[in-house]
Amino acid sequence: MTFEYAAIARNDVILAQNAITSGNFDVILGGVLKQITTSDARFQSEKSQHKIFTERLESNLIFAVIGGTDLGASEAYSFLKRLQTSFLIQHGRNWSTAQPFAFQNEFGPKIKLLLAEPKKLETIHNNINHDFFFFRF
Repeated sequence: MTFEYAAIARNDVILAQNAITSGNFDVILGGVLKQITTSDARFQSEKSQHKIFTERLESNLIFAVIGGTDLGASEAYSFLKRLQTSFLIQHGRNWSTAQPFAFQNEFGPKIKLLLAEPKKLETIHNNINHDFFFFRF
């Protein structure tokens, strides 16, 4: 499971984004945002060997994550819930009239931290398994 990019958008306007690898993720997301209808609370697609997951609130605030083809829906939507909670706590009142990328400087680094969390957890898990193996014998 690898998260590579995440963003918050209002309809098709990206408010903040970040990626932990290089790529044209904003272009991919831009095409996906145009496909989402008001009846799509959750949307999932696959493009260019990446899986894209979005969750749209009734207010048309959209949270998106892009990852590798091994990214599962449960991990993606769990991540999106954390992203949503973090963003709404910080910017819950002022996002509806914000300009494109208005929260990039303030919230972009937070997105990067959230993207890196699974990698850190995987490293910790591997270290624990490695140590457990040596302590058993």
